[in-house]
Amino acid sequence: MYFLAYDSICHDHDPISLDPATASGKTNRNALTKEYYRLVSVRVIGNKKIWSVYDLGRVTCNGTDPSKRISSNFLTVPLKKASQRSLLVKYPNRPCPLLVLGPQPGIGNWGIGPYIDWSKNLPIFLSERISRSPFTDLAVFVLRDADFTPCANLPDTLELLLSDRFSKYLESFWSKQISRELKYNAFEGPEVWHSSDYHRAFEDEEWISSIITTSETMSLSNRVKHLENRISYLESLLKKHDIPFDNQGDTE
Repeated sequence: MYFLAYDSICHDHDPISLDPATASGKTNRNALTKEYYRLVSVRVIGNKKIWSVYDLGRVTCNGTDPSKRISSNFLTVPLKKASQRSLLVKYPNRPCPLLVLGPQPGIGNWGIGPYIDWSKNLPIFLSERISRSPFTDLAVFVLRDADFTPCANLPDTLELLLSDRFSKYLESFWSKQISRELKYNAFEGPEVWHSSDYHRAFEDEEWISSIITTSETMSLSNRVKHLENRISYLESLLKKHDIPFDNQGDTE
């Protein structure tokens, strides 16, 4: 959620200062804290009980105030340590970075900005969610206080609302993921996997199209082998980036 909070207050994706000793740094810290609080807080009861969502699909009740959480877990520890380094620090370390912290030209040592490959890494943070539409789910959650009536359908509405709240870079990427999820979920079961409609729907998804085209001329055993090779390739990517996963196909 730190990345979403940063993007929400910095639409141009330029690095900003979070230096507590400067007026602009204090302003940015307050804005980041308020946006983080808005993103994760789902219910406040009196002055004590705060229900928060730090991971999509999990509600934390009676936990630390989100404002204190971002202060202690982000602003005080990793950001302060990064400000004392001579090179930028990638954050977080695991499963993969979305932000860079530390010295930035013209910003100072308390800088924060987007990691160069944030768009490749963001899907990894949703990979453990038990959902066929994690990006759609996340969009609905973070936009829960918005008016969902501007457009006739959900994808257009989400795109419009995301563009109001987040940068054009994140909105464009996010909307594309939502569109892909809708395409995938429109086709259920092997009986449609080789249909012309299915093929046309994914003609812009190169690796999927290649599997469809190739498998049309394959025997069943070769199709299975082709799929196994694809799974092995995806697993190798996870291992390369030290991303944990459960290989339920392994047997002793």
